[in-house]
Amino acid sequence: MATRNIVPRTNGEGGIGTADKSWKEGHFMKVYLSEVSSTASENVAAIHAVQYTGDTATNTASILDASGNTTFPGTLTASKVYNAVYNDYAELFEKGEETEPGDIIALDYKDGTERYVKATADSKVIVGVHSGEFAQIIGGKAASLEENLKQYIPVGLAGRVWVKAEGNIQPGDYIGPGDTPGVGIKKKSGSVVGIALTKPQDGKVRILIRIGEKQCLIV
Repeated sequence: MATRNIVPRTNGEGGIGTADKSWKEGHFMKVYLSEVSSTASENVAAIHAVQYTGDTATNTASILDASGNTTFPGTLTASKVYNAVYNDYAELFEKGEETEPGDIIALDYKDGTERYVKATADSKVIVGVHSGEFAQIIGGKAASLEENLKQYIPVGLAGRVWVKAEGNIQPGDYIGPGDTPGVGIKKKSGSVVGIALTKPQDGKVRILIRIGEKQCLIV
């Protein structure tokens, strides 16, 4: 079986399955290359994007950028995904005020608009914790996370997350919002956001997210 290579050109393009550096009719995809360097024996390149050309339209999928990020404009289907080393699953919620990782987040509907703020003991709807270590995130409107974060809060909904906390907390304690906005305390009853997995460390505890009323939770 013949070897098929990605062959770079000096203008940063290349073809897959070609024996030369030109782009010819019949190539099934066009590869854009970045950070191309040459040695006496080989060309080394980082794949930047693949351009798929159809009968009437051309679509470009960014495969890998210099930071290791990958973006596809369509649907990605896989039988298994591995190596998401972070700890929680999050969704982007409309920002009602500035928050930071570790803040407990609640719905604020005072002006008739759905928005989310730091939770307190008076909050009626606890939704999760502002996450800075999500493994997967959904929601939002913009293509990039950076743009979404201008309008949305990444709220951890499931898994393990670090939450701001104060007081004497032990593993197994239920954690919910207290009087300080965004900060959790040990709760004997009422709204909780999760169960402590650690003792406090630098003003935070790691919790397993379990949102609801303490007396109604089944763990």
